[in-house]
Amino acid sequence: MKSNWNKLAKEYTRRGMPDEDWKFGYQTVLNLLGFKDKVLDFGCGSGKFSRKLAELGMEVTGVDPTPKMIQFAKKQEDSNIDYHCRRDLSFLPLESLDAAVSTFVFCTEHDNKKIIRSCQEIYAALKPNTPFVILDPHPNILNKEYSSGTRHLLQDRIVETKLD
Repeated sequence: MKSNWNKLAKEYTRRGMPDEDWKFGYQTVLNLLGFKDKVLDFGCGSGKFSRKLAELGMEVTGVDPTPKMIQFAKKQEDSNIDYHCRRDLSFLPLESLDAAVSTFVFCTEHDNKKIIRSCQEIYAALKPNTPFVILDPHPNILNKEYSSGTRHLLQDRIVETKLD
């Protein structure tokens, strides 16, 4: 069953970024990322993490394919965030980003071809030797089959870390 993010957008946005969410790894994402000038937040939803990155002084490009999510994100607009309602990243110049993040996105996509295409587009937009930090739950937590395409694609670039 596919989630309808347009229907969930209002509740998701209302919930904000509770302190408990940091237990799910957001602080680790920031630690791995470090400070970067230009950052892509792929699957930004209503912009919760994009706003956190902008608060830290980063120039953020937030991309999400869900119109309602982007609509809510833009209502809380920050001058350091450029939101786009789309999935493809063809609008980004090659090697123009200092980092990319994707939090709880790939675990919701079951089409390996879409995941691979997204990762390829993200890497094309990244400057050489810059981080792409992915935060997704372990497959056993989801109780369903997990995509296998990304591990093969990214095997030489994966950074694994354990959360305390």
